[in-house]
Amino acid sequence: YSIIGSSLVATASLTAATRAAARAAMVDDDPVEAALHERHLDRSRLRVEVSGTAAAGELITVSATYRSPTGLAVVGRFVGDVTLTERFTVRKE
Repeated sequence: YSIIGSSLVATASLTAATRAAARAAMVDDDPVEAALHERHLDRSRLRVEVSGTAAAGELITVSATYRSPTGLAVVGRFVGDVTLTERFTVRKE
């Protein structure tokens, strides 16, 4: 992978993980566990936060942050990890 290629994969994976967590939050499942099932993300680099009320009809926001490694030995020392963020807001069912 190149830096751009690995960042695109990480971005798509983070979006999928956050979307899965938001869907889980809508129906009382564990949103953090749902996000951790995304296979292309290193669990130790993923942080998921849920905010909002658990009452039916109320809004719940799931925010996820992922530290994506650059993956290239030479460039990685100068650039460091790339921090990606994603957020979905859904209505509790």
